[in-house]
Amino acid sequence: MNQVLNLFKNAKEFCPKVLTHSVPFLIFEEIEKITKATLKLKNHPFNFLLNHVNAGKNTYQVSAPFSLIDGSFLHAYLIYLGQYYFFKYHGASFERSRRVVRLRKNNNHFDHYDLWVNYAQKGASNPPHVHQADLSGVIYYTDCKNNPTILKKEYKFYGQKKDILIFPSDFLHEVKSSTTKKVRITLAFNLYLTQPL
Repeated sequence: MNQVLNLFKNAKEFCPKVLTHSVPFLIFEEIEKITKATLKLKNHPFNFLLNHVNAGKNTYQVSAPFSLIDGSFLHAYLIYLGQYYFFKYHGASFERSRRVVRLRKNNNHFDHYDLWVNYAQKGASNPPHVHQADLSGVIYYTDCKNNPTILKKEYKFYGQKKDILIFPSDFLHEVKSSTTKKVRITLAFNLYLTQPL
């Protein structure tokens, strides 16, 4: 367990109840594979069949392919990050939380986990919203210095490539309309507890 706690020793509190971390290089390589796979889906003539529609006005959203998540180091990393969050903010035992923190299975979007990629071109936005889970997060695939994630209408996080944010799912968050030509690419995810800690 010390190795896992050591993995998150550089996690920082960005604002109250929000943690940021830098995704390790080898795990980010898996994120690159996922993003390349979803880019193929985005560019497919039938991309509308897999469009992940939610509260946002992103150019395109698509669930990460199940085959690239199941059994991946990214999958384990996100679960352990959730455990670390509950350890840090709720004093939950790392051993106990190990059995109850899960990456949510998304029954609304075929057979995928609740982990999806957002492609935001100029004019795209994500209005203030919350998620229906216990913890939610954003992984920054591209630098987002011109389009920060705004939490609780006051905290602006200017994510850089490989940054990750994790926060309670009921935290209001948004992204204002993009004003640049550069495509903003992020991954979003939801974690849940299978039982109270």
